[in-house]
Amino acid sequence: MKTRLPFLPSVMLIFGLLCSQVAYSATLRSPRSAGETNCSLVLEGAISEGDAEALQTALPYAERGEFTLCLNSPGGSLIEGIRMSDIVADHGVATLVKNGATCASACAVAFLGGTCSASGDAGIYENHCRLIEPEAVVEFHAPFIQELEQAQFETFSAADVRRIWATSRVVAGLYAEALSNREVPMDMIVDFLAVDPNIAGQAAGVRLMIKDRALRDLLMAGFWAG
Repeated sequence: MKTRLPFLPSVMLIFGLLCSQVAYSATLRSPRSAGETNCSLVLEGAISEGDAEALQTALPYAERGEFTLCLNSPGGSLIEGIRMSDIVADHGVATLVKNGATCASACAVAFLGGTCSASGDAGIYENHCRLIEPEAVVEFHAPFIQELEQAQFETFSAADVRRIWATSRVVAGLYAEALSNREVPMDMIVDFLAVDPNIAGQAAGVRLMIKDRALRDLLMAGFWAG
């Protein structure tokens, strides 16, 4: 299922501000080391506007169940991450975060689109194919909204406050819908939305480091497969 992207002017402004936080586009490349032998394609670097289209262009010949996208990105544009998640799912591409790599923020949203085909008594069906190696990091947090960050330094009118609050709710809803479409449990989505993007990667418990066996089992049972 694809996330419905709204086209409200205020929301698109926020997405534009989100994109502006990223200085460079992500790089799509072929695997080039022995440690990337399980990768069909590698995405690395910050995600910005146009990267989803670049990924779409790179995947027209991807064979379902035979293609793995490896991810190593600090994140970037939420809307591009959502589009990447849809593209990956539509093409039946598995996602993988390798040992030593980090997939955070918008990258984590894209990661959730990992899909592959499986055979059963009822025939061929689609299954999640989202893989994390033991020393990899996948990181979720609330969407970054620049106007909220500026609020502590500037004076806003009541109308500005209402507009920013309404936009924040729409963006949070869009994020929640994108994760829910990938069968992430709602209690986990609520936890992710509670994480301040300014401290992501620094606070204990923010990163989903798959070392703790109980946490690993929970994630695998909840929405990981592969």
